[in-house]
Amino acid sequence: MYPLEDTIVAVSTPPGRGAIGIVRLSGPRAFEMASRVFRPQAGSLPAGDVGTAEMPVAWPVRRVLLGTFVDPAGDEPIDTGFLILFQAPRSFTGEDLAEFHLHGSPPVLRAVVDVLTRLGARPAQPGEFTYRAFVHGKVDLAQAEALNDLIQADALWQARSALHHLQGHLSRTLQAWKADLIELIARYEAAVDFGEAENMQFFEPGEAERRLDDLIGRVADLLATYRQGRALREGLRVVIVGKPNAGKSSLFNALLREPRAIVTPLPGTTRDFITERLIVDGLAVELVDTAGVRPTLEVVERLGIERTLRQIAEADLVLWVLDGSVPLDAEDDAVYAVIRDKPFRAFRNKTDLPAAWPPEAFTVRYGTPLQGSISCETGEGVADVMDVLRAAVRDVQQTWRDHAVVVTNARHEACLRRARQALQRARYGIRTQAPEPIVLEDLRSALRALDEITGETDVEDILGRIFAQFCIGK
Repeated sequence: MYPLEDTIVAVSTPPGRGAIGIVRLSGPRAFEMASRVFRPQAGSLPAGDVGTAEMPVAWPVRRVLLGTFVDPAGDEPIDTGFLILFQAPRSFTGEDLAEFHLHGSPPVLRAVVDVLTRLGARPAQPGEFTYRAFVHGKVDLAQAEALNDLIQADALWQARSALHHLQGHLSRTLQAWKADLIELIARYEAAVDFGEAENMQFFEPGEAERRLDDLIGRVADLLATYRQGRALREGLRVVIVGKPNAGKSSLFNALLREPRAIVTPLPGTTRDFITERLIVDGLAVELVDTAGVRPTLEVVERLGIERTLRQIAEADLVLWVLDGSVPLDAEDDAVYAVIRDKPFRAFRNKTDLPAAWPPEAFTVRYGTPLQGSISCETGEGVADVMDVLRAAVRDVQQTWRDHAVVVTNARHEACLRRARQALQRARYGIRTQAPEPIVLEDLRSALRALDEITGETDVEDILGRIFAQFCIGK
Protein backbone atom coordinates (compact mmCIF):
# COMPACT_ATOMS: atom_id res chain seq x y z
CA MET A 1 0.00 0.00 0.00
CA TYR A 2 0.94 3.67 0.18
CA PRO A 3 4.13 4.70 2.07
CA LEU A 4 3.55 6.80 5.19
CA GLU A 5 6.91 8.56 5.55
CA ASP A 6 6.27 11.05 2.70
CA THR A 7 4.45 14.35 2.87
CA ILE A 8 1.67 14.21 0.27
CA VAL A 9 -0.18 16.95 -1.61
CA ALA A 10 -3.26 17.17 -3.83
CA VAL A 11 -6.08 19.45 -4.87
CA SER A 12 -9.09 18.36 -2.79
CA THR A 13 -11.83 20.25 -4.61
CA PRO A 14 -13.41 19.03 -7.87
CA PRO A 15 -11.66 19.78 -11.19
CA GLY A 16 -12.62 22.97 -12.99
CA ARG A 17 -13.10 26.60 -12.06
CA GLY A 18 -14.87 27.70 -8.91
CA ALA A 19 -14.99 30.35 -6.22
CA ILE A 20 -12.74 28.33 -3.91
CA GLY A 21 -10.11 25.67 -4.45
CA ILE A 22 -8.45 23.70 -1.66
CA VAL A 23 -4.98 22.18 -1.68
CA ARG A 24 -4.31 19.67 1.06
CA LEU A 25 -0.84 18.82 2.43
CA SER A 26 -0.29 16.03 4.99
CA GLY A 27 2.75 14.41 6.53
CA PRO A 28 5.83 15.06 8.68
CA ARG A 29 6.96 18.13 6.69
CA ALA A 30 3.54 19.71 6.17
CA PHE A 31 4.05 22.67 8.52
CA GLU A 32 7.60 23.35 7.35
CA MET A 33 6.50 23.40 3.70
CA ALA A 34 3.51 25.58 4.53
CA SER A 35 5.78 28.11 6.23
CA ARG A 36 7.89 28.35 3.07
CA VAL A 37 5.00 29.18 0.71
CA PHE A 38 2.70 31.27 2.92
CA ARG A 39 3.21 34.85 4.05
CA PRO A 40 0.72 35.84 6.79
CA GLN A 41 -0.88 39.24 6.43
CA ALA A 42 0.11 41.74 9.09
CA GLY A 43 -2.27 41.44 12.02
CA SER A 44 -3.73 38.08 10.94
CA LEU A 45 -1.87 36.14 13.63
CA PRO A 46 -3.87 36.19 16.89
CA ALA A 47 -2.05 37.02 20.09
CA GLY A 48 -1.43 34.28 22.60
CA ASP A 49 -2.03 31.03 20.65
CA VAL A 50 1.34 30.40 18.97
CA GLY A 51 1.30 26.60 18.85
CA THR A 52 3.84 24.46 20.69
CA ALA A 53 7.61 24.13 20.82
CA GLU A 54 7.41 20.98 18.69
CA MET A 55 5.86 22.82 15.75
CA PRO A 56 8.25 23.93 13.00
CA VAL A 57 6.35 27.25 12.69
CA ALA A 58 5.01 29.37 15.52
CA TRP A 59 1.58 29.79 13.94
CA PRO A 60 -1.70 28.90 15.64
CA VAL A 61 -3.40 25.61 14.80
CA ARG A 62 -7.08 25.19 13.91
CA ARG A 63 -7.33 28.91 13.11
CA VAL A 64 -7.92 30.61 9.76
CA LEU A 65 -4.89 32.68 8.72
CA LEU A 66 -5.12 35.26 5.92
CA GLY A 67 -2.09 35.81 3.72
CA THR A 68 -0.35 35.40 0.39
CA PHE A 69 0.86 32.18 -1.21
CA VAL A 70 4.22 32.60 -2.94
CA ASP A 71 6.79 30.69 -4.94
CA PRO A 72 9.78 30.74 -2.56
CA ALA A 73 12.22 30.55 -5.46
CA GLY A 74 11.69 34.27 -6.08
CA ASP A 75 9.01 35.16 -3.55
CA GLU A 76 6.63 35.71 -6.46
CA PRO A 77 2.99 35.85 -5.31
CA ILE A 78 0.64 33.15 -6.60
CA ASP A 79 -2.62 34.03 -4.84
CA THR A 80 -4.10 35.39 -1.66
CA GLY A 81 -6.16 33.14 0.57
CA PHE A 82 -6.39 31.26 3.83
CA LEU A 83 -4.16 28.71 5.55
CA ILE A 84 -5.44 26.34 8.25
CA LEU A 85 -3.03 24.10 10.19
CA PHE A 86 -4.15 20.92 11.96
CA GLN A 87 -1.59 19.39 14.29
CA ALA A 88 -1.30 15.62 14.72
CA PRO A 89 -3.19 13.71 15.96
CA ARG A 90 -6.08 16.20 15.79
CA SER A 91 -6.48 16.21 12.03
CA PHE A 92 -8.39 14.24 9.41
CA THR A 93 -5.35 12.10 8.58
CA GLY A 94 -3.99 11.91 12.15
CA GLU A 95 -0.83 13.66 10.87
CA ASP A 96 0.24 17.29 10.64
CA LEU A 97 -2.01 18.67 7.93
CA ALA A 98 -2.19 22.02 6.15
CA GLU A 99 -5.10 23.22 4.06
CA PHE A 100 -4.64 26.05 1.55
CA HIS A 101 -7.91 27.78 0.64
CA LEU A 102 -7.36 29.68 -2.58
CA HIS A 103 -9.38 31.02 -5.48
CA GLY A 104 -10.63 28.12 -7.59
CA SER A 105 -8.51 28.83 -10.67
CA PRO A 106 -6.93 25.67 -12.11
CA PRO A 107 -3.63 27.43 -12.97
CA VAL A 108 -3.38 28.83 -9.43
CA LEU A 109 -4.06 25.45 -7.84
CA ARG A 110 -1.56 23.73 -10.15
CA ALA A 111 1.07 26.36 -9.34
CA VAL A 112 0.71 25.79 -5.58
CA VAL A 113 0.91 22.01 -6.02
CA ASP A 114 3.95 22.38 -8.28
CA VAL A 115 5.75 24.56 -5.71
CA LEU A 116 5.04 22.08 -2.91
CA THR A 117 6.24 19.13 -5.00
CA ARG A 118 9.48 21.04 -5.72
CA LEU A 119 9.89 21.40 -1.97
CA GLY A 120 9.64 17.61 -1.59
CA ALA A 121 5.94 16.76 -1.33
CA ARG A 122 4.73 13.74 -3.29
CA PRO A 123 1.50 13.92 -5.35
CA ALA A 124 -1.12 11.90 -3.46
CA GLN A 125 -2.66 8.76 -4.92
CA PRO A 126 -6.47 8.25 -5.01
CA GLY A 127 -7.78 7.80 -1.48
CA GLU A 128 -4.38 8.29 0.14
CA PHE A 129 -5.49 10.94 2.64
CA THR A 130 -8.31 8.66 3.83
CA TYR A 131 -5.90 5.70 3.89
CA ARG A 132 -3.70 7.64 6.31
CA ALA A 133 -6.76 8.45 8.41
CA PHE A 134 -7.50 4.70 8.49
CA VAL A 135 -3.93 3.75 9.41
CA HIS A 136 -3.84 6.31 12.21
CA GLY A 137 -7.16 5.14 13.66
CA LYS A 138 -9.27 8.17 12.73
CA VAL A 139 -11.74 5.98 10.82
CA ASP A 140 -12.16 2.23 10.40
CA LEU A 141 -12.51 0.58 7.00
CA ALA A 142 -16.33 0.61 7.01
CA GLN A 143 -16.29 4.33 7.78
CA ALA A 144 -13.72 4.96 5.03
CA GLU A 145 -15.99 3.23 2.52
CA ALA A 146 -18.94 5.27 3.81
CA LEU A 147 -16.96 8.47 3.28
CA ASN A 148 -16.41 7.58 -0.37
CA ASP A 149 -20.11 6.66 -0.71
CA LEU A 150 -21.02 10.07 0.72
CA ILE A 151 -18.77 11.85 -1.77
CA GLN A 152 -20.12 9.80 -4.68
CA ALA A 153 -23.80 10.10 -3.65
CA ASP A 154 -26.17 11.50 -6.28
CA ALA A 155 -29.35 11.23 -4.20
CA LEU A 156 -30.27 12.45 -0.72
CA TRP A 157 -31.06 9.03 0.75
CA GLN A 158 -27.82 7.61 -0.60
CA ALA A 159 -25.96 10.40 1.20
CA ARG A 160 -28.04 9.93 4.34
CA SER A 161 -27.27 6.22 4.64
CA ALA A 162 -23.58 6.84 3.92
CA LEU A 163 -23.43 9.48 6.66
CA HIS A 164 -25.08 7.01 9.06
CA HIS A 165 -22.24 4.53 8.49
CA LEU A 166 -19.61 7.28 8.54
CA GLN A 167 -20.86 8.27 12.00
CA GLY A 168 -20.01 4.74 13.14
CA HIS A 169 -23.41 3.11 13.68
CA LEU A 170 -22.44 -0.09 11.84
CA SER A 171 -19.00 -0.13 13.45
CA ARG A 172 -20.41 0.15 16.98
CA THR A 173 -22.86 -2.68 16.30
CA LEU A 174 -20.03 -4.90 15.11
CA GLN A 175 -17.84 -3.95 18.07
CA ALA A 176 -20.57 -5.12 20.47
CA TRP A 177 -20.89 -8.45 18.61
CA LYS A 178 -17.13 -8.91 18.57
CA ALA A 179 -16.94 -8.27 22.30
CA ASP A 180 -19.42 -11.13 22.84
CA LEU A 181 -17.43 -13.36 20.49
CA ILE A 182 -14.13 -12.54 22.15
CA GLU A 183 -15.56 -13.50 25.53
CA LEU A 184 -16.77 -16.84 24.13
CA ILE A 185 -13.38 -17.43 22.52
CA ALA A 186 -11.57 -16.60 25.76
CA ARG A 187 -13.69 -19.08 27.70
CA TYR A 188 -13.15 -21.80 25.12
CA GLU A 189 -9.42 -21.16 25.10
CA ALA A 190 -9.42 -21.43 28.88
CA ALA A 191 -11.40 -24.66 28.63
CA VAL A 192 -8.88 -26.07 26.16
CA ASP A 193 -5.91 -25.00 28.29
CA PHE A 194 -7.14 -25.70 31.83
CA GLY A 195 -10.54 -27.36 31.85
CA GLU A 196 -9.59 -31.01 31.66
CA ALA A 197 -6.53 -30.76 33.90
CA GLU A 198 -8.18 -28.80 36.69
CA ASN A 199 -11.77 -30.05 36.29
CA MET A 200 -13.06 -26.48 35.82
CA GLN A 201 -16.37 -25.48 34.22
CA PHE A 202 -16.34 -22.37 32.03
CA PHE A 203 -19.98 -22.41 30.84
CA GLU A 204 -23.29 -23.07 32.51
CA PRO A 205 -25.22 -25.91 30.82
CA GLY A 206 -26.61 -24.62 27.50
CA GLU A 207 -25.10 -21.15 27.98
CA ALA A 208 -22.73 -21.18 24.99
CA GLU A 209 -25.45 -22.45 22.64
CA ARG A 210 -27.93 -19.82 23.86
CA ARG A 211 -25.43 -17.05 23.32
CA LEU A 212 -24.59 -18.30 19.86
CA ASP A 213 -28.28 -18.54 18.97
CA ASP A 214 -28.71 -14.92 20.02
CA LEU A 215 -25.69 -13.78 18.00
CA ILE A 216 -26.74 -15.77 14.92
CA GLY A 217 -30.17 -14.16 15.13
CA ARG A 218 -28.70 -10.66 15.28
CA VAL A 219 -26.46 -11.32 12.28
CA ALA A 220 -29.41 -12.78 10.35
CA ASP A 221 -31.55 -9.73 11.14
CA LEU A 222 -28.86 -7.42 9.80
CA LEU A 223 -28.36 -9.53 6.68
CA ALA A 224 -32.11 -9.33 5.99
CA THR A 225 -31.75 -5.57 5.45
CA TYR A 226 -29.29 -5.94 2.58
CA ARG A 227 -31.73 -6.11 -0.35
CA GLN A 228 -33.24 -2.75 0.56
CA GLY A 229 -29.92 -1.43 1.87
CA ARG A 230 -28.20 -2.11 -1.45
CA ALA A 231 -30.89 -0.02 -3.13
CA LEU A 232 -30.03 2.84 -0.77
CA ARG A 233 -26.39 2.73 -1.84
CA GLU A 234 -26.61 1.74 -5.50
CA GLY A 235 -30.15 2.76 -6.45
CA LEU A 236 -33.38 0.78 -6.81
CA ARG A 237 -33.05 -1.36 -9.94
CA VAL A 238 -36.32 -1.34 -11.93
CA VAL A 239 -36.42 -3.44 -15.10
CA ILE A 240 -39.10 -2.94 -17.79
CA VAL A 241 -40.03 -6.19 -19.57
CA GLY A 242 -42.62 -7.48 -22.01
CA LYS A 243 -42.95 -9.14 -25.37
CA PRO A 244 -41.73 -7.27 -28.48
CA ASN A 245 -43.68 -4.14 -29.43
CA ALA A 246 -45.62 -4.02 -26.15
CA GLY A 247 -44.44 -0.45 -25.49
CA LYS A 248 -41.51 -0.97 -23.12
CA SER A 249 -39.31 1.70 -24.69
CA SER A 250 -42.26 4.08 -24.87
CA LEU A 251 -42.83 3.67 -21.13
CA PHE A 252 -39.09 4.07 -20.52
CA ASN A 253 -39.13 7.38 -22.39
CA ALA A 254 -42.36 8.50 -20.70
CA LEU A 255 -40.90 7.93 -17.23
CA LEU A 256 -37.72 9.78 -18.18
CA ARG A 257 -39.73 12.52 -19.94
CA GLU A 258 -37.30 12.40 -22.86
CA PRO A 259 -36.86 10.20 -25.97
CA ARG A 260 -33.93 8.15 -24.66
CA ALA A 261 -34.85 4.84 -26.34
CA ILE A 262 -35.64 4.36 -30.04
CA VAL A 263 -39.33 3.61 -30.62
CA THR A 264 -40.69 2.12 -33.87
CA PRO A 265 -43.74 0.00 -34.78
CA LEU A 266 -41.41 -2.89 -35.65
CA PRO A 267 -41.13 -5.73 -33.10
CA GLY A 268 -37.60 -6.36 -31.85
CA THR A 269 -36.35 -2.76 -32.21
CA THR A 270 -34.60 -2.87 -28.81
CA ARG A 271 -31.75 -5.38 -29.10
CA ASP A 272 -29.89 -4.56 -25.87
CA PHE A 273 -30.75 -3.09 -22.49
CA ILE A 274 -30.53 0.67 -21.84
CA THR A 275 -30.19 2.18 -18.37
CA GLU A 276 -30.93 5.65 -17.08
CA ARG A 277 -30.98 7.05 -13.56
CA LEU A 278 -33.96 8.81 -12.02
CA ILE A 279 -34.18 10.46 -8.62
CA VAL A 280 -37.56 9.58 -7.07
CA ASP A 281 -38.35 11.17 -3.69
CA GLY A 282 -34.66 11.44 -2.86
CA LEU A 283 -33.68 7.91 -3.88
CA ALA A 284 -31.83 6.88 -7.03
CA VAL A 285 -33.79 4.57 -9.34
CA GLU A 286 -31.88 2.70 -12.05
CA LEU A 287 -34.43 2.29 -14.85
CA VAL A 288 -33.65 -0.47 -17.38
CA ASP A 289 -35.29 -0.86 -20.81
CA THR A 290 -34.84 -4.38 -22.20
CA ALA A 291 -35.24 -6.39 -25.37
CA GLY A 292 -38.61 -8.09 -25.80
CA VAL A 293 -38.84 -11.70 -24.62
CA ARG A 294 -39.92 -14.20 -27.28
CA PRO A 295 -38.60 -17.36 -28.99
CA THR A 296 -36.31 -16.32 -31.85
CA LEU A 297 -33.63 -17.75 -34.13
CA GLU A 298 -32.14 -14.35 -34.97
CA VAL A 299 -28.70 -14.24 -33.32
CA VAL A 300 -28.53 -10.58 -32.29
CA GLU A 301 -32.06 -10.55 -30.88
CA ARG A 302 -31.39 -13.79 -28.99
CA LEU A 303 -28.30 -12.23 -27.37
CA GLY A 304 -30.44 -9.25 -26.34
CA ILE A 305 -33.01 -11.57 -24.75
CA GLU A 306 -30.26 -13.37 -22.83
CA ARG A 307 -29.14 -10.01 -21.44
CA THR A 308 -32.75 -9.22 -20.56
CA LEU A 309 -32.90 -12.38 -18.46
CA ARG A 310 -29.75 -11.34 -16.60
CA GLN A 311 -31.25 -7.91 -15.90
CA ILE A 312 -34.43 -9.53 -14.55
CA ALA A 313 -32.34 -11.68 -12.21
CA GLU A 314 -30.74 -8.53 -10.73
CA ALA A 315 -33.95 -6.48 -10.54
CA ASP A 316 -35.46 -5.13 -7.33
CA LEU A 317 -38.75 -4.54 -9.16
CA VAL A 318 -40.04 -5.56 -12.60
CA LEU A 319 -42.51 -3.49 -14.61
CA TRP A 320 -44.32 -5.80 -17.03
CA VAL A 321 -45.78 -3.99 -20.04
CA LEU A 322 -48.51 -5.85 -21.95
CA ASP A 323 -49.99 -4.95 -25.31
CA GLY A 324 -53.70 -4.42 -24.68
CA SER A 325 -54.49 -4.13 -28.39
CA VAL A 326 -53.74 -7.79 -29.20
CA PRO A 327 -54.86 -10.97 -27.40
CA LEU A 328 -52.79 -12.46 -24.61
CA ASP A 329 -50.66 -15.23 -26.08
CA ALA A 330 -47.74 -17.60 -25.60
CA GLU A 331 -45.23 -14.75 -25.76
CA ASP A 332 -46.91 -13.15 -22.73
CA ASP A 333 -46.79 -16.55 -21.01
CA ALA A 334 -43.04 -16.69 -21.74
CA VAL A 335 -42.54 -13.32 -20.03
CA TYR A 336 -44.54 -14.42 -16.99
CA ALA A 337 -42.45 -17.59 -16.72
CA VAL A 338 -39.23 -15.59 -16.26
CA ILE A 339 -40.59 -12.94 -13.86
CA ARG A 340 -43.05 -14.93 -11.73
CA ASP A 341 -40.56 -15.26 -8.84
CA LYS A 342 -39.61 -11.57 -8.87
CA PRO A 343 -41.59 -8.65 -7.42
CA PHE A 344 -43.47 -7.32 -10.46
CA ARG A 345 -46.27 -4.93 -11.39
CA ALA A 346 -48.18 -5.47 -14.65
CA PHE A 347 -49.62 -2.68 -16.81
CA ARG A 348 -51.85 -3.03 -19.89
CA ASN A 349 -50.55 -0.55 -22.47
CA LYS A 350 -52.19 1.06 -25.54
CA THR A 351 -55.50 2.13 -24.04
CA ASP A 352 -55.68 4.61 -26.93
CA LEU A 353 -56.46 1.59 -29.17
CA PRO A 354 -59.44 -0.81 -28.99
CA ALA A 355 -58.94 -3.31 -26.15
CA ALA A 356 -58.39 -6.96 -27.17
CA TRP A 357 -58.90 -8.27 -23.61
CA PRO A 358 -60.36 -7.02 -20.30
CA PRO A 359 -58.28 -6.71 -17.09
CA GLU A 360 -60.07 -9.77 -15.67
CA ALA A 361 -58.56 -11.95 -18.40
CA PHE A 362 -55.10 -11.20 -17.04
CA THR A 363 -56.15 -12.15 -13.51
CA VAL A 364 -57.65 -15.43 -14.69
CA ARG A 365 -54.61 -16.30 -16.78
CA TYR A 366 -51.87 -15.36 -14.29
CA GLY A 367 -53.55 -15.46 -10.90
CA THR A 368 -52.71 -11.86 -9.99
CA PRO A 369 -54.43 -8.58 -10.84
CA LEU A 370 -53.22 -5.94 -13.25
CA GLN A 371 -51.73 -2.87 -11.58
CA GLY A 372 -53.41 -0.60 -14.13
CA SER A 373 -53.96 0.40 -17.74
CA ILE A 374 -51.89 3.03 -19.50
CA SER A 375 -51.24 4.71 -22.82
CA CYS A 376 -47.66 5.74 -23.44
CA GLU A 377 -48.92 7.48 -26.58
CA THR A 378 -51.24 9.89 -24.71
CA GLY A 379 -49.62 9.74 -21.27
CA GLU A 380 -52.75 8.28 -19.65
CA GLY A 381 -51.86 6.24 -16.55
CA VAL A 382 -48.10 6.96 -16.64
CA ALA A 383 -48.55 8.77 -13.32
CA ASP A 384 -49.80 5.46 -11.88
CA VAL A 385 -46.53 3.83 -12.89
CA MET A 386 -44.64 6.62 -11.11
CA ASP A 387 -46.79 5.92 -8.04
CA VAL A 388 -45.56 2.31 -8.14
CA LEU A 389 -41.97 3.55 -8.20
CA ARG A 390 -42.69 5.88 -5.29
CA ALA A 391 -44.18 3.02 -3.29
CA ALA A 392 -41.06 0.92 -3.91
CA VAL A 393 -38.92 3.87 -2.83
CA ARG A 394 -40.96 4.25 0.36
CA ASP A 395 -40.37 0.58 1.18
CA VAL A 396 -36.63 1.12 0.97
CA GLN A 397 -36.81 4.27 3.06
CA GLN A 398 -38.99 2.54 5.66
CA THR A 399 -36.44 -0.26 6.03
CA TRP A 400 -33.84 2.38 6.89
CA ARG A 401 -36.18 3.99 9.42
CA ASP A 402 -37.11 0.67 11.04
CA HIS A 403 -33.56 -0.53 11.69
CA ALA A 404 -30.76 0.99 13.73
CA VAL A 405 -28.28 -0.31 11.14
CA VAL A 406 -28.80 -1.36 7.50
CA VAL A 407 -26.28 -3.27 5.36
CA THR A 408 -25.68 -1.36 2.12
CA ASN A 409 -22.33 -2.70 0.92
CA ALA A 410 -21.86 -6.02 -0.93
CA ARG A 411 -18.48 -6.59 0.73
CA HIS A 412 -20.01 -6.20 4.18
CA GLU A 413 -22.85 -8.55 3.25
CA ALA A 414 -20.38 -11.24 2.11
CA CYS A 415 -18.40 -10.91 5.36
CA LEU A 416 -21.58 -11.18 7.44
CA ARG A 417 -22.62 -14.31 5.56
CA ARG A 418 -19.26 -15.90 6.30
CA ALA A 419 -19.57 -14.90 9.95
CA ARG A 420 -23.05 -16.42 10.19
CA GLN A 421 -21.89 -19.67 8.57
CA ALA A 422 -18.98 -19.92 11.01
CA LEU A 423 -21.27 -19.26 13.98
CA GLN A 424 -23.71 -21.91 12.72
CA ARG A 425 -20.84 -24.41 12.46
CA ALA A 426 -19.78 -23.56 16.01
CA ARG A 427 -23.34 -24.06 17.28
CA TYR A 428 -23.56 -27.40 15.49
CA GLY A 429 -20.24 -28.39 17.03
CA ILE A 430 -21.55 -27.63 20.49
CA ARG A 431 -24.75 -29.59 19.91
CA THR A 432 -22.84 -32.61 18.62
CA GLN A 433 -20.18 -32.29 21.36
CA ALA A 434 -17.37 -31.72 18.87
CA PRO A 435 -13.88 -31.24 20.35
CA GLU A 436 -13.46 -27.78 21.83
CA PRO A 437 -10.56 -26.79 19.50
CA ILE A 438 -12.88 -27.30 16.49
CA VAL A 439 -15.57 -25.08 18.00
CA LEU A 440 -12.89 -22.57 18.90
CA GLU A 441 -11.63 -22.37 15.32
CA ASP A 442 -15.16 -21.70 14.02
CA LEU A 443 -15.58 -18.90 16.56
CA ARG A 444 -12.27 -17.39 15.44
CA SER A 445 -13.39 -17.62 11.80
CA ALA A 446 -16.54 -15.65 12.67
CA LEU A 447 -14.45 -13.02 14.44
CA ARG A 448 -12.09 -12.69 11.47
CA ALA A 449 -15.03 -12.20 9.11
CA LEU A 450 -16.40 -9.36 11.28
CA ASP A 451 -12.92 -7.86 11.64
CA GLU A 452 -12.62 -7.76 7.86
CA ILE A 453 -15.55 -5.34 7.64
CA THR A 454 -13.87 -2.74 9.84
CA GLY A 455 -10.35 -3.47 8.60
CA GLU A 456 -8.96 -4.93 11.80
CA THR A 457 -7.81 -7.89 9.73
CA ASP A 458 -5.10 -6.38 7.53
CA VAL A 459 -5.77 -7.81 4.08
CA GLU A 460 -3.57 -5.87 1.64
CA ASP A 461 -5.48 -6.54 -1.57
CA ILE A 462 -8.81 -5.55 0.05
CA LEU A 463 -7.37 -2.22 1.21
CA GLY A 464 -5.89 -1.58 -2.23
CA ARG A 465 -9.20 -2.17 -4.01
CA ILE A 466 -11.19 0.02 -1.62
CA PHE A 467 -8.94 3.09 -1.51
CA ALA A 468 -8.31 3.00 -5.28
CA GLN A 469 -12.03 3.88 -5.72
CA PHE A 470 -11.54 7.28 -4.04
CA CYS A 471 -10.90 10.54 -5.81
CA ILE A 472 -7.46 12.16 -5.56
CA GLY A 473 -7.30 14.62 -2.67
CA LYS A 474 -9.52 12.59 -0.33
